[in-house]
Amino acid sequence: SYIKSKLELSKMQRNFDMTLINLNKTIGEPVDKKYISYSSDNMSIMTAIKPYDEYLSDAMKNRAEILNAELGYKLKKIEYDLTKAAYPLESDIHNSDAKFAMDDAYNTLEAAKIDLEIEIASAYKELEKRLKNWESSEKLYQSAQENYKGVVSKYSMNMVTEKVLTDANISLAKAEMQLKNARRDLWIQQLKMEYASGIGPGIKNFAY
Repeated sequence: SYIKSKLELSKMQRNFDMTLINLNKTIGEPVDKKYISYSSDNMSIMTAIKPYDEYLSDAMKNRAEILNAELGYKLKKIEYDLTKAAYPLESDIHNSDAKFAMDDAYNTLEAAKIDLEIEIASAYKELEKRLKNWESSEKLYQSAQENYKGVVSKYSMNMVTEKVLTDANISLAKAEMQLKNARRDLWIQQLKMEYASGIGPGIKNFAY
């Protein structure tokens, strides 16, 4: 029924509120923090998604694991250069140990870059998927609105029954629910991408 559909809308809003609380906990923000870019009825969505390369570039410059690995490699390289100056022979144990430590630090850095690239690529695909779902839901909602307006007009002229009007109303409510869900999913994925591009634990640590 129409009332049931409205109750489902209210349930969806409560689920979103809980999702927002969990997200705030994950990123270390106050649990009651709200975001002006999102509201249950009128959310501003940035449909022009940034290019994948831009997200990846930001992540490579900002993510803590990359910065730490880069610093680790730089320190080991300095240590090797100093050791090599004192022990120039590659066969010397001091030289070989320092070189091994430097190479190991370099491999750690490269592995961190590969892991991050895989993470960002996967998250970007999900972002594109949710954008398409939102666009599809938007079209469905607009269609349901037009249909409802047409039925209301016909009902006022006694051209359709009350059941037809109720069915159109329910269809509109369901389309609204679907659109709100799609908006929420897209908005949260966008927030994940922005967070994953900065200093933070990354996509995989989001509960939602």
